[in-house]
Amino acid sequence: MASNLKDYLAYYIECESPGYAVLITGEWGTGKTFQVKQALAEEERYYVSLYGLQTVDEVHSAVLAEMDPALAKVREIVDGIGNTAKDAGGLLSLGAIVPKITNAIVRKEVKADRILIFDDLERSGLDLDDRLGVINLYVEHHGCRVVAIAHDEILVDGFQRTKEKLFGHTIKIKPQVNEAFSEFCSSLQESENLEFLETHRAEIIGLFISSRVNSLRILRHTLQDLGRLHDILENDHLKNSAAMTELVGLFSALNMEVRAGNLSEDDLRNRSESSYEYEFQRHSQPNGEVEKPKLVVAGEKYATIDLRNNLLQDSLLIQMLIEGRYIQERIRESLNSSPHFIKIQEASPWKLV
Repeated sequence: MASNLKDYLAYYIECESPGYAVLITGEWGTGKTFQVKQALAEEERYYVSLYGLQTVDEVHSAVLAEMDPALAKVREIVDGIGNTAKDAGGLLSLGAIVPKITNAIVRKEVKADRILIFDDLERSGLDLDDRLGVINLYVEHHGCRVVAIAHDEILVDGFQRTKEKLFGHTIKIKPQVNEAFSEFCSSLQESENLEFLETHRAEIIGLFISSRVNSLRILRHTLQDLGRLHDILENDHLKNSAAMTELVGLFSALNMEVRAGNLSEDDLRNRSESSYEYEFQRHSQPNGEVEKPKLVVAGEKYATIDLRNNLLQDSLLIQMLIEGRYIQERIRESLNSSPHFIKIQEASPWKLV
């Protein structure tokens, strides 16, 4: 857990009617929500996601549901009556007064005993002014301590000019890779997969940092894919630590690059040939500019991994990383034909050479 986030929220939760909100920012997939929830116990927070909410009244209803589920049930009943009456038409329609009922309840029942978290600030359907106005309402009028979570760089330019009036402090989140690794592994059902991943924890985390993708979602998917790959391997494969280190490194690095959008199917096809062709052109035209293949660009980030490694064949990588198909026979065949597992008495002379 990032100490600056935990320490500041520990300070903020002790403030009574602070008069300002706190903004938590960070790139996509860096684990902003996870870190905030880890820093605050469940009994210290009310959590509301703004994702998909289209009106201010919907936001108030979501807050109401979080602060007092019993009152939220009343709202559901009122909504049901309103919709039924509206279908009946005429004077029975309650649709117009439902928001008034909700707002009256919210004004009366807002609790400031915990930190109110508004997540997905940039993904709401409300106008930006309405989003900030809602936060200001709970800060200024209800004396709430409010934490807003957002990737604020994608919000409109006006947000930069107005956020200083509302947010008294901004914390930029960085991915907490070790904590996330443990959290993702804890969800695995197969103990053998967990042991395999823990054995290669340092390698995987090192590759993730080298990849500079920053998205913990990509790390999670890579770990899941490694689990699928592990299930296919035989004991002879798993006992060969050098081969497993090479396999985990190659598979993880390419997996992260594909998921980050840095490599496509075409980049995985003919990996060795395209790299050698680039080197030949670069040396034959020392004064000319030769465009680097994406595979070469990606490979420059990994000091210990050769992305041209043929431990897993090109077509096999395309099946796994692009199509999501893990064909047991093909994967084992590819590994068994590598220098780690090839049997001299069964190998063709060219393979031995």
